[in-house]
Amino acid sequence: MIFISQPPAKKLKLGTRISRTNNTVYQAATDGFVSAGGTPGTTFKVKIFSDAGDPPTRELTKNSNTSDPAGGAGQLIKKGDFWKATYANSYVYWIPWE
Repeated sequence: MIFISQPPAKKLKLGTRISRTNNTVYQAATDGFVSAGGTPGTTFKVKIFSDAGDPPTRELTKNSNTSDPAGGAGQLIKKGDFWKATYANSYVYWIPWE
């Protein structure tokens, strides 16, 4: 059996990284990626929540390894959904798909 696939109508690329604030709810204007991390050498449990509700309550990913000095978490987010990162005392970045 032979399958013929169509090329995608539009090739997506990652946009410019945008700094965001820890424990703040955002709504995704596009599909995108959240990257969040804690301060190296501290006890942290970075978590990323996302769903259709405001505030989002569905925990999608977390880093609970408190001994990892370079730990963080990342998650794909769907356009229109709300999201937030918690315990990210070092950085939170939103990277949209364009």
